[in-house]
Amino acid sequence: MWAIPDTAQDRYTEWVGLYGSDPAVVIRLIEETDGRERGRKTWTAQGEVEGPAS
Repeated sequence: MWAIPDTAQDRYTEWVGLYGSDPAVVIRLIEETDGRERGRKTWTAQGEVEGPAS
């Protein structure tokens, strides 16, 4: 976990670049507030989805 949102976004972007083309990989950027998790972005080999993945 990263306390600084920019660091989390940078890691997410880096990991998409490194692993995002593998069809078995799902990369999620999750925000935790007051013990609750909320999906911010999800990347699969098909592309990125903002918000929770459906």
